[in-house]
Amino acid sequence: MSHLPGVDNAVARVQKDDTQDRLVAYLVPAPGTEGAAKGVDRQEFLLSAPGLLDGAEPRLALELSQDPATYTRAKSYRHFLDAPVDPALIGKRFREALGEAGTTLRAEAATTPLGEADLAAVLGVLSATHLPNRALPKYRYPSAGSTYPVRTFLHTPEGHLYFHPLTGELAAHDLDAVAAWSDGHGSELQLVVHWPAITPLYEARSRRLALLEAGHMLALLTEALNASGIPYRVVPEERPLDAEHTGVCRVLLGAAGGFRPAPLESVCRIREAGGTEFAEPGGGHAYDLAAVPVFDRTGDAHAVLSRARCLLTLEGEATAEHLLSAGFLFQRLAERLDADGLGACPLGLTPTDRTVYALAVGAVDEEARRAPESPAEPPTLAEAVTAELARVLPEYMLPTGYRVLDALPLSPNGKLVADRLPPVEFQGTYVAPATDTERALAEVWARVLDRPAGAIGTTDSFFAVGGNSLAAMKLVRLLQRDLGGELKLRDLYANDTILKLAEHLGTAPAAAVREEGEL
Repeated sequence: MSHLPGVDNAVARVQKDDTQDRLVAYLVPAPGTEGAAKGVDRQEFLLSAPGLLDGAEPRLALELSQDPATYTRAKSYRHFLDAPVDPALIGKRFREALGEAGTTLRAEAATTPLGEADLAAVLGVLSATHLPNRALPKYRYPSAGSTYPVRTFLHTPEGHLYFHPLTGELAAHDLDAVAAWSDGHGSELQLVVHWPAITPLYEARSRRLALLEAGHMLALLTEALNASGIPYRVVPEERPLDAEHTGVCRVLLGAAGGFRPAPLESVCRIREAGGTEFAEPGGGHAYDLAAVPVFDRTGDAHAVLSRARCLLTLEGEATAEHLLSAGFLFQRLAERLDADGLGACPLGLTPTDRTVYALAVGAVDEEARRAPESPAEPPTLAEAVTAELARVLPEYMLPTGYRVLDALPLSPNGKLVADRLPPVEFQGTYVAPATDTERALAEVWARVLDRPAGAIGTTDSFFAVGGNSLAAMKLVRLLQRDLGGELKLRDLYANDTILKLAEHLGTAPAAAVREEGEL
């Protein structure tokens, strides 16, 4: 086990339980292995929607036209057909996206005011909606971990307004430093990163991910401006505005120039059926899934690539211009690939030092295109480690459970102290619901997990029987609605069985003010 990718140290032992003895294993990650930011409850963080500016005062409610089918199609595909992908077709579509971006319109007077219909048509592409069976709001563009830290502002001679993507309102605000980001041009749209909405989760990677998101937004905005016949000029600019905000892009309305993305180099790597390596057709740097640390195989990126047949990367520098351009180009490219029956999923990984952005590509069918979302469904750590060990060990030698430690407990002379190893926890036997509350909880769990209610015992952990972060958010929302109790996401994590949750709901006061979140 110590030779598994990403494992620094490991030990196996027999754990004696009340009913049986089990072979268990303890794993210590190698230094530098990526993982979630420590000390941050990811689900609670996303539910709080820190990217939204909710304290702003509404001034103008835009009448947005939101087609649910458009939002359904605008998704990241995480499941693909096991079919080959033509790199020549992808290269052709990328060149089309790059060439079309330079189209510009004739400039008009900078002081020409935009009507409400124009504003609704342009800003509406950045709005979010709620789709059935989806925990979080759905946007038409991707964001790292659904954080959506990039805010949109409208500057006009009459004032500076924030566009709220969930309400469709233009609102006044008190962010004076953000409002001052203008050179006196008549009207402009501004994309501004709100760092507290992303840095707690992504730390040093936040800048790159936020600028890529802004590039996706820019692609939608410029497409809407072109369709509305509104001239514009894009000014990429990375300017700190205050301790929490950085302006990354201005779109000057009524000006000439348009936007021409940087000519980034595209590299298409293909994975053959049954293989683990993405390789360039003519040779060059390859990306091997088998070399990915086992701890990183529990993330979405590895799960997506294990099903994709193409890994497309854009190569360049980590400048604001290149990052904005990469997001812009991949947004336009994904729309073209969709028309060819190919799905795409943006990835946060960087296979080479010059990788600006990576995209997984694979064939999809009509059923996948109609589905409201495409969950990654990555394996658990136990599944990932067991699959790797099964390549070299017989079944009877495979551990039945795992636990990750920061370090193994050692004596002063460096020997393992086995009795200081914490126990590996396992699911118990089935215990049927015994009360009305327990039966009601089992029914809701079954709906969320798409499992028979009779298969979920009252002592089963929600996360051990198929629950994940999105399912947890959906469960909290349904329980608040159906049972009327005051329930927070952290309560589910602290009471992850039906038995514990029923007891918690029995002692919790009725909800005076429920925690709604953005579901």
